[in-house]
Amino acid sequence: MTRIPFLLRPATSSLLAGGSRPSWAAPASPGSLASLAVLGFFAACGGTDAPPPVTGERATPVAAILMELRDDVEDRRWAGTLAPLRVHPLEAPVAGRVVSVAVTDGATVAQGAAILRLEGLDQEARLGLLMEREARLREELDRWRELAAAGAAGPGEVVAAELRHSEAAEALAGLQATREGLSLQAGVAGRVVNLQAAPGMMVAAGQPLAAVEERASWGVRIRVSASEARFFSETGRLELEVAPGTRLPVARVVQAPDPQPGFVQVDLYPELDGLPTSGGVTVRYRSSLQAMVVPWTSVATDGTRSWVAVAAPDPGSDGYRVERRTVELGEAMADGVQVLEGLEPGEWVLRYEPRSHPEGRLVEPRDNAASRAALGGDAR
Repeated sequence: MTRIPFLLRPATSSLLAGGSRPSWAAPASPGSLASLAVLGFFAACGGTDAPPPVTGERATPVAAILMELRDDVEDRRWAGTLAPLRVHPLEAPVAGRVVSVAVTDGATVAQGAAILRLEGLDQEARLGLLMEREARLREELDRWRELAAAGAAGPGEVVAAELRHSEAAEALAGLQATREGLSLQAGVAGRVVNLQAAPGMMVAAGQPLAAVEERASWGVRIRVSASEARFFSETGRLELEVAPGTRLPVARVVQAPDPQPGFVQVDLYPELDGLPTSGGVTVRYRSSLQAMVVPWTSVATDGTRSWVAVAAPDPGSDGYRVERRTVELGEAMADGVQVLEGLEPGEWVLRYEPRSHPEGRLVEPRDNAASRAALGGDAR
């Protein structure tokens, strides 16, 4: 093996400093010389300045929804029964006998129509006695007047006869009025039901004899939660489905508090050409409108202000920057909430956590296919 002598050389710095005793350093290795050569090359080409730092802003990817108008159809249903909501009973005012019945069960009657006539106990006998007494006293009054005209009676006898006749006439008129009052009439226009009277039948005072279903009261009465009461404010969106393919428009709606807290009683009156039959129906609410809908996760609220984070095009670049946009919200939907003002179709709205993105941040909106499917759109 050939030995390679280890050569020492005086350190340049020591000699230049004028030291009396030179210091010794090992010679530069071939690798060190190569490194020095590379550094010298860069120094000769570009001076001693360092490369400039990277200052470009990087866009943050965010899940976003592309706003577009969609047709929202809301279809709500409640079960009910179509029936008269007001039924007027007819009862015997006094004990007596049914003289005659003018209608049959199920007959349609007008207001004021006669239903039946009653006769009170011993009423006919009393009426006959009063009629005979009134006739006798009238004849007696006529004789006293003839005597007074002939000078055979004084004025006092005539006045007394007039008083006796007047009392009998008043008693007869009162009984006749009572007898006519026993003619039961329909208080409203409608249909006679539950007729339980026949000529010759004896009845007790207050006994039910018939009832009249009020024509104008046919409708459906349902009970709904207070949160659903808003669906009954527009009759044009309501209808009664009485059979498959057969629907009745709703003409009038009346709401009233329900005895149970948190519920509302709703009466719906349909438009009818005639008197229907009672039966089960379905109350339907349908609405169709074009609207933009955002998920609730896109909405932030500051007091009375609601806003969303919009990825708006940045004029200074090809990217998008966060813009906090105040919006006016509409109806709550099953998959979000309607936006009435503040957004336009074609704008990007951040899907999640709008507060976590400061205004002005550079973002890259990425369509969330799952979110779009949940909102009823197609993934782009």
